[in-house]
Amino acid sequence: MNQRGRGRGSWRGGRGGGHNRSQQYSSESYSAGVNGGQSKGTDNSHGGLVNIGVRGWRNSKAADSNDGGIGKLREFLERKGSSSNGPPAKITKSRTEGDVFIISVRPELVERMLHLNGFSFAGASLTVEGWGNDHLPVLSISPFDKGVAGQPQGQNGFAQQAQPDPSQIGPSSTKAALTQVLAKRYDPSLKLLNLSALKQDPDLQQLGVFATPATESKFFPVLMKICDEVWDTPAKKAESVESITVSTNNLTTVLDITTLAATFPSLKNLDLSNNLIPDFEALKYWRWKFRDLEHLVLTNNPIGSLLDFKKTLMKWYPKLLKLNSAEVRTPKDVQNQQNPIQVLPPYFQDEAEIGAKFITDFFPLFDVNRDTALRNFYDAASTFSVSVNTHAKRVQHEESNRSGPSNWDQYIRKSRNLLKITHLSARQSRLYRGAQIRTTWEQMPRTKHPSLNQHPADWLIECHPLPGLPDPNNGGVLSGGVGGLIIMVHGNFEEMHPQTGKTIDRRSFDRTFVLGPGSGVGGIRVVSDILVLRGPGGSEAWGVSSTYQDPSTIAAALTEPRIPHPEVPPGSGIGEPRPGKSELQVQQEVLAIELSFKTSMKLEWAAKCLIENGWDVAKAWVNFQELVAKEKIPAEAYLVVN
Repeated sequence: MNQRGRGRGSWRGGRGGGHNRSQQYSSESYSAGVNGGQSKGTDNSHGGLVNIGVRGWRNSKAADSNDGGIGKLREFLERKGSSSNGPPAKITKSRTEGDVFIISVRPELVERMLHLNGFSFAGASLTVEGWGNDHLPVLSISPFDKGVAGQPQGQNGFAQQAQPDPSQIGPSSTKAALTQVLAKRYDPSLKLLNLSALKQDPDLQQLGVFATPATESKFFPVLMKICDEVWDTPAKKAESVESITVSTNNLTTVLDITTLAATFPSLKNLDLSNNLIPDFEALKYWRWKFRDLEHLVLTNNPIGSLLDFKKTLMKWYPKLLKLNSAEVRTPKDVQNQQNPIQVLPPYFQDEAEIGAKFITDFFPLFDVNRDTALRNFYDAASTFSVSVNTHAKRVQHEESNRSGPSNWDQYIRKSRNLLKITHLSARQSRLYRGAQIRTTWEQMPRTKHPSLNQHPADWLIECHPLPGLPDPNNGGVLSGGVGGLIIMVHGNFEEMHPQTGKTIDRRSFDRTFVLGPGSGVGGIRVVSDILVLRGPGGSEAWGVSSTYQDPSTIAAALTEPRIPHPEVPPGSGIGEPRPGKSELQVQQEVLAIELSFKTSMKLEWAAKCLIENGWDVAKAWVNFQELVAKEKIPAEAYLVVN
């Protein structure tokens, strides 16, 4: 096996592989390589130039510049792609298509440019890969049922395709053969995809995929693309493939199979046993991947002898329950780790229900009739601004197959992100007032928010009184101002295509309204409206902790004892809501009273017991009984009953 390059591992064993394993190819160009044909990565119409696609730059800090960051990105690619002992790298042609910056370079520069895959540009990680002449990624291939026309569809998404004649290998037959390899290696009863000992597979040997370093480097990305088409949505992948083994492949790094993480991000069980993984450097490409991984097997790898082996992998994979089949944490440990601080319900103080009425009226109007929303609630003094947070992490929607960054073009030029917009004039020009709000809203995409009644869990809404607002009826000079409300709304919406009405993207938002008295519907006006947009982040962050107990419910449950607590005289306020007292404090006082009744301990000692047991009454009771059995509770800890 030829070995090229230094300092990089190969899944073939040993060192080398001068090709960038992150480059992605189609099964057509791959089969051409197997058979000595011409790769499709070349754009012959441009005199032998090769197209390369660059993604991820829209998440960079440079994306807020006037040209969207293209100029700086081009300079970055040419600078980083240049060799110290050769001519500088020059991009011959370039263009943008959506989120992709497509460059055309001479063939001798291709490897240098592909080497930049994963590099950080202005705070964003770049994806650099081959790009086809049809303006689609070279990785794109036709669906299964088109690869071999007329073939019936089999179980598990695999087409029932005849085994191709090895002497007649071509694009469609190579794809059919690889599809059959996957079908043989997939066990639907175990939801297991077996990718172990691939080099010993007779079907793959017959195809000649390991004949040269070039074809071998393309093999795994193509295999993953076929998986993308067999299970064509994240939900299907998560449901059909829970476990994957890549054991016994002489892996010295996961760099060459890193596309596995992008293809199966929700994997629960991963087997890397019987390979040659030496250290964490070889695994770093999966450092932030597989966020749902529960069982990782790395037996018979040199990395297993490292002192911090267990500690590091538990840190890398927060849901990991087993490592090399040994339990490292329980499901409850994972839950406690994810929610170290209890999440309480939203606080909504709106006695006159002014805020509630505004929210239920506003969002449906914003989706279907923004002019009416403006007339009903805004006036000439109202202000509106929108800010885009392009660095917030996305959560893959189960019904969406989109994994790339969102396109923020329609928002960026209006964005008033104060961390990025530093000039005073730019900040002032992006704070829209009165009639400017209508123009701004007209230029923003159509939206569809979830129903407040049907999907309340998708929303987090809080409301607080806000004094000191300017009085519009008295020139804003009324001493002390007037009272109003501040409403903070967190949620998500779908962005709709203006003609078809179909969903083209999903976004999360945080929107803060300041309401004051005015001449609008319901006698109110929007004083200020601040909208912050980010990639879809789900609604799990504000889900109320399962252990949360409403203090009023606890208090009602404790009304059964007829005898008042000797340390809680009437009117003391202990265990009752009071101004300046948080709900958490009230809850803890109630729990202390409950345990005190149960154990006959003083409140001080009951509280100590609860603190040592994480305010879990059940645990505290068990701990109390253990200490009583060992006679470790002093007499002064108990209440003296007359």
